[in-house]
Amino acid sequence: MIDDAAKTETIDEIFIVGGTHETTSDVSAANIKENIAQLLRKAKTLTPTITVSSVLPSKRRANPDRRADVNMKMKEACNEVDVKFVDNDANFTFRNGAADDAAFQRDGLHLSESGVGRLLLNLSLPEQPPKQNKRQHQQQHRHVSNATNHDRLPNARVAPPGKWTVVKRRLVCRWASVPNAVRRTTSLPPADTLTKCCVVSAGNEGIKKSITPVIRKWA
Repeated sequence: MIDDAAKTETIDEIFIVGGTHETTSDVSAANIKENIAQLLRKAKTLTPTITVSSVLPSKRRANPDRRADVNMKMKEACNEVDVKFVDNDANFTFRNGAADDAAFQRDGLHLSESGVGRLLLNLSLPEQPPKQNKRQHQQQHRHVSNATNHDRLPNARVAPPGKWTVVKRRLVCRWASVPNAVRRTTSLPPADTLTKCCVVSAGNEGIKKSITPVIRKWA
């Protein structure tokens, strides 16, 4: 339960990222809105500083109309509870609505390291990447988008390679199918800086029952 997080962690900020599972479930967008609103009310008992991130596009689970509807309901829930909502489309799709391949792994669903960087940039949470050997570094920099700036939406903010800084005094939450790469690439300051990280994973059923958080302390 989310209450367990408060027993072991000092929570200053919470970031909740919508997952693509919500775009393929049988739960109506209206019910998803109510589930999210309940989640946010619960989260606000822990901290007033909460950010909700929209469901990212997906090539493997392509249902743009459903995703747009879910994101709209998420935004409405945020407005009702007075929580900040971040729309990610400008950084992950082109003007024609197609997902940017460079932001995703080969499966078309999970984010690449570049995609993780974009997501964290949207959330104002730049991170320090993990140490890489020479081959990994070369592969990462070869994996770039073929798109030009003209293909991107006007307010797109794509994180340039290598431009990372360390997160300080933040709480990071993960909801639904945000990729494991977020956890693999997270590198936070020593514990004595009081940095905490709360990774929350839950689908529709999990939200109905309240959230089950996975707490990780970074040292």
